[in-house]
Parts: sequence; structure tokens; C-alpha cells
Amino acid sequence: MKRFLFLLLIFCSFQMAWAQFGVNPAFTKPSSQFGYLFKPAPSFGVVLYNTTLDERFQVSYALSFANYKARRDTFFSYGTQSGSGPTKYLPAYEIWSRYYMLSLRGQGDFLLLEKDFTPTVGFGVFINSALYEHQSVLETVISATEVTGDTYLGYSLNVGALYRINDTYQFKLRAGRVRARSLETGAKTPYYLIDLEFVIDFDEL
Repeated sequence: MKRFLFLLLIFCSFQMAWAQFGVNPAFTKPSSQFGYLFKPAPSFGVVLYNTTLDERFQVSYALSFANYKARRDTFFSYGTQSGSGPTKYLPAYEIWSRYYMLSLRGQGDFLLLEKDFTPTVGFGVFINSALYEHQSVLETVISATEVTGDTYLGYSLNVGALYRINDTYQFKLRAGRVRARSLETGAKTPYYLIDLEFVIDFDEL
């Protein structure tokens, strides 16, 4: 929980200074081992802009939340037991009860055309904080349940499109693959991200 509060405080410090504000619904699809464990999930966030909406290079910061569900009730595995005799292989299984992720993203987007409708290319940097409950059971030997968290750093190259209604309102669609790695264990949590932004420049209202 402290990890979540830390990211929230960082984002709130940005909000005091900027008048460009929007909402940021998205769809995330875990891949690789992360995708083996968890289903795709929607996320919802808020976004702040460090540039006005009429600039060709736009910088923004978004804070979003996703709740991932495990693909199955149990994931079967195995463990080993060694002693004076030969090593024994024992059946085991894992249970993922919940997996929450709060993501703070810094994003830069370049508008390829100086028009109200234009394709975009961009680069994002992510700090993801995860809170999860995990149970590991090695039959006849040990059962352990942990509620813990982890912090991931990641980046994404993305492409998209922007439609500017006027100097006050704009829509932006963006798609890319986030490559993230745990700061504590080195584990990877890659996922595909498709997000939509609707932004208002309150200085222009």
C-alpha cells in the first residue's frame, strides 16, 4: 500500500501546476509468463499535460489502475525434497487470489502532421506498483501464503492517432507494448496497452 501512496503523491504534485486534464481508459493484455497467469483487463486513469494542446510535441503524465484476474483457480507445478536419500519430486500448485497494479507513466508524443487529425509516434516510461496475494503449496511439505508487492520499471514505443476538436478539446488513441522488469526480483511483466485519452485545456474554456 505504501507503494501506491507514493505514486499517488507524485501524481498529485504534478496536478497543482497544470490546467490540461483528461481521462484515460485503456485495455491491457499481459504477455509471456505474465500472460500465462493473468487475463486481459481494463484500466482507468487520469492524465495531465505539460504542454498545450496546440503544440506538435506533447508531454503528459498519467496515473491508472488495473485489477488482473488469474486465468485459472490453480496452476500446477512441482517441487523437490532432498535429504539422505535420492531427490524426490513432489506435486505442487500455486494460487493467485488478486493482482492490483497502479501505473504512473510519463509520455511524449510527436504529431506527424500539423493538422487536426494526425498520426502520432511516442515513447513512454512507466513506474508500476503491484500488490498481490499468492499462495504456494508443496503437497505434504509446506503451504505458504503471502500478501506483498513489487515495483517495476518499464518503457514502451507506441503509435497512435490524434483528433483535435479545437484548442480546448482533443482525443488521442495510442497502442504499444510495455516492457517492464521488477526492481526486486528481475521478473518481467510485459503487456500490450491500448489507451484512449480525452483531454480538456481549462485555460481555453
